[in-house]
Amino acid sequence: MADHYNAAYRVKNIFEQALGLRVQNNDDALHVWATVLNVKDDDENKLAAEVIHRLTHLREQLEMVRSGMKTQEYASNLYDKEIQILLSTTAVRTIRATWHNNHARWVKPEVRKAMQFWPQILVSDEEPIDEGELEKTLSGLLEFRKDVETSDLPDSVRTFILEQLAIIERAFHLYDIIGAKAFGEATYEFQFHLLRHGQEVNKAASDEDSVGALKRLQSLWLQVMQWASHADTSIGLAERIPKLLEAAGELLDKLGA
Repeated sequence: MADHYNAAYRVKNIFEQALGLRVQNNDDALHVWATVLNVKDDDENKLAAEVIHRLTHLREQLEMVRSGMKTQEYASNLYDKEIQILLSTTAVRTIRATWHNNHARWVKPEVRKAMQFWPQILVSDEEPIDEGELEKTLSGLLEFRKDVETSDLPDSVRTFILEQLAIIERAFHLYDIIGAKAFGEATYEFQFHLLRHGQEVNKAASDEDSVGALKRLQSLWLQVMQWASHADTSIGLAERIPKLLEAAGELLDKLGA
């Protein structure tokens, strides 16, 4: 039976990535999770904070699996114990434990078998975004960031654009964990960031080089908002996505003005 694209699918893929890593038994869980979840930061405290943030999202996905299995009235012995084990291995208190002690509890036949089973029986929660399209857009974003970093843009405009790109880049990494809801959350954050920095946008509108950069940023946000519309409208922030897109679209007009 083929997998459906849902929380269980995303959970399975993340834990399988963790299993595929070559790590030493005494490596700590924090740095293994940082590798799996693509978190990079030279500041150890910031690294830990972002890993915890992403693990919190992963735990939410596990709870969605539990809720989905319960809603479809599957027997609790098909999922409850296994989900609890996975939740315990993603708890904040475990990230300083050695990876061997942390993951040994869930690398068990019954847990791995359950993870393979869940994506097949739970229905899809959204249409997956084409991987090639994601990779192409992320590559364009990273190229754009390099151009901005080495540009002669006014400092305030450069900082504003780089902060906007950081919001989008983070959404790419969260997509593997929470699906298109990641782009919905980015759209939500975009609105507040743009409103806070209206002065920089107005300043950029009077500078020819800045206008060109803002148009590139606008193009990226249009793509992000299109992806946000893929999100499951039955969960969390996604319930507000249509209104978010409408409001954010009005703000985007400022970037392209």
